[in-house]
Amino acid sequence: MRKLNVSLLFNSQKLLQAIQKHSELKNFHFLDFNKVDYVIDFPEINLNEKLNIGETIFFKKADSWEYEQEWRVLIYFYHNEKRLLEIPGECIEEIILGCKINKKSASEVIELARQINPAAKIFKAKRVQTRYELFLHELKY
Repeated sequence: MRKLNVSLLFNSQKLLQAIQKHSELKNFHFLDFNKVDYVIDFPEINLNEKLNIGETIFFKKADSWEYEQEWRVLIYFYHNEKRLLEIPGECIEEIILGCKINKKSASEVIELARQINPAAKIFKAKRVQTRYELFLHELKY
C-alpha cells in the first residue's frame, strides 16, 4: 500500500451544499458537519445513556492537533452498497503535498488536480529545519 501524503482543503460552503444536494438523491443521510473539539482528556461514555456519537466521539480530537482547525462530516449510509460520496472538484480550494511525498505520486496528484479543478492552489510542504513546523511553498503549474 502506497501512502500519498496529501491533504485537501475544501470550501466549506460549497462542500456542505454538495453534500446536502447529494443526500436528497442518494441512499445516505447527512447527519452533521461540525468543527472538531480539541480536548485533553478522553470523553467519558456512559453505556446506560443514549450516546450521541458525533458529540461524544467523532468530533473530538487530542488538543495537540488543534493547529489543524479540522472540520468533519458525519454521514449515515442506508444500504451496504458503495459508501462513496462524490465531491465536485470546485469544492477543493487547496491541495497540500506532504514533505515526504515521492515525485511520481506528486506528479500524479498535480495532473489529477488539473483535471478536477484547475483553479485549486497546490502547495508542497517543506520542513523548517530549526523548528517543529512546515513551510508551504505554492507550486505554479
